[in-house]
Amino acid sequence: MKKLALLLWLPLALVLVACGKSPKDEFISRVESQYTEKPVTYEMTLKLDDVTSKGVNPIASFIGKEIKATMTQDLSKKLISIQADLSDVNPTLSDFEIVYVGDKAYMTVEPMLGMYGITSSDLSGKYMDVADAQGSPLPDLGELTPANKDNVSFFKEMDSKNFTKSGDKVSLSLTIEELLAFTQKVLESGDEETKEIAQQYKAQMETAQKAFAKDSKFVMSVGKQNNVEAVLTMKSADNKEDSMTIKMSIDKIDYQAPKIPAKEDIISQEQMQQSLMAGNGATTNSDYQMTDEEFQEFYTALEAEVANHTKAEMQELIDALAPSLTDDQAKKLEGLLSKIKDAA
Repeated sequence: MKKLALLLWLPLALVLVACGKSPKDEFISRVESQYTEKPVTYEMTLKLDDVTSKGVNPIASFIGKEIKATMTQDLSKKLISIQADLSDVNPTLSDFEIVYVGDKAYMTVEPMLGMYGITSSDLSGKYMDVADAQGSPLPDLGELTPANKDNVSFFKEMDSKNFTKSGDKVSLSLTIEELLAFTQKVLESGDEETKEIAQQYKAQMETAQKAFAKDSKFVMSVGKQNNVEAVLTMKSADNKEDSMTIKMSIDKIDYQAPKIPAKEDIISQEQMQQSLMAGNGATTNSDYQMTDEEFQEFYTALEAEVANHTKAEMQELIDALAPSLTDDQAKKLEGLLSKIKDAA
């Protein structure tokens, strides 16, 4: 959940508007305002804009596809809600929603079931308690807000050259090295659990820094009406022909009060587990079949993390995914079992 909180707040910390100061001061002023602003709703769009590759790239099929989300925050009530439309990326996935209020967070269960090709009319519109799922309590949102407000100090340490202004837009530009360093600093400044995450990801960040060419960059521009456009361009250090461009836009819209799930709409962890095992009336969606492109992307990510799993965990995952895999895909996944060393 810490990762979720960081992913949630870091983009918010980059939403800014022009306010008649130096580009750097305008940026910092807008960052600070995000933690005191009245109830507000943003409409966000994230898409893979372009991929170039010398060979066949399995994620090229996602070019132009968008994840659309609506985010509402009312910090006076310690409330944040995110609704995401995933249908353009994968039509089999239901809309995703998470509501964080006080020290409670609730997430819709249908997208998770959909990943396993499972449907259940009984669980349509139901939510799971995130704390119940992870087995530990969540921090109060009221405590997270001032803690994340302190992150403004990191922007004050940045060189003024990173901030520019053109017309009514103010922009922040970071090299991939600066972006990763910023992320690491924010992680290391948190509580003990967050610091542990920082240590876990330090090696991966160092590897990522070496993997990307020096001209890889992140640029975010914000207009006078609070419209935001961000572009992340990543180029391979080994082959400049391999690159990826991700674009994000954020627009402020009319406030939409979030709906907090009713008690009867929140299921227990036991019910969720039963559904994942195709119990409690849930049925396998035999119409869903993972494409070769989807499988290759999933396999590559799983292979990179295989050392962090036991054989039992891997076998359980293979069994759960079996209905959505071809025989060749299943055999390839089973091949990962040989790369896992049994615990002593």
